[in-house]
Amino acid sequence: MSGRWAACLPREAAGALGRLRLVPGLAVHEDGDNVWLQGDGLDEALEPIVRGLPGARRFAVLPDGQLVAAGTRVPFGYLPEGPWRSLPEWLAVTLEGAGLAGRVGERVPIRLVRSGAAREENVLLTSLAGWVSYGREAPQVRLERWTFAVSDDGRAVVRGQPLPPLPGERFVEQEGVAVPAGWAWAPPVEAAVLRAVLGLEAGDLALLHPDGTWDRVAAGNFTRASRSAVRQSAGAPSDA
Repeated sequence: MSGRWAACLPREAAGALGRLRLVPGLAVHEDGDNVWLQGDGLDEALEPIVRGLPGARRFAVLPDGQLVAAGTRVPFGYLPEGPWRSLPEWLAVTLEGAGLAGRVGERVPIRLVRSGAAREENVLLTSLAGWVSYGREAPQVRLERWTFAVSDDGRAVVRGQPLPPLPGERFVEQEGVAVPAGWAWAPPVEAAVLRAVLGLEAGDLALLHPDGTWDRVAAGNFTRASRSAVRQSAGAPSDA
């Protein structure tokens, strides 16, 4: 398909568009339960990706905007007028950063929805006081499971499995992007796509919250858990 083209796919499959985010010149339009994608020219590399979009219907777009479905010759309807947005822009809704050290307020392609999928929690957001109290007494063999970071507002993030038996908010992390237990992001783009849009470096952690805020914890803020490290995080001298 050498000229202008379009594809229409169901909204629930829109997460598959994440694999095309680096392709220049693509535009997206939301139309009820459908999402439209359009571009100019399908080369040998791009065509199989577009063809493989789940549930997608593909069209050639005539100069007047009429659509010709793939494999047919008779025009069928018109390309929606819009508004159209570039694919990277469409993958952008505002989540305001707040809370932990390294906080940022950028745009990310995500909203949180309830999920029934059972996944093991591996990140805990808890009070620094509770974490210090626990860490001072916990056996080192148990502490070795975790890394942790602290913020200046009295919170601690503990990372690892299984999590310590402390009160707080539990998250499920995937490739450095974590959502509260019982939630998932939508559209279901790959975690690598979110990492790229968020600008996360290797080892960074993003905590996404249902209210639309998110926290970024830089890799350098994490420390391997030990009694000594826990004491130091509380401002106490190390004697272990």
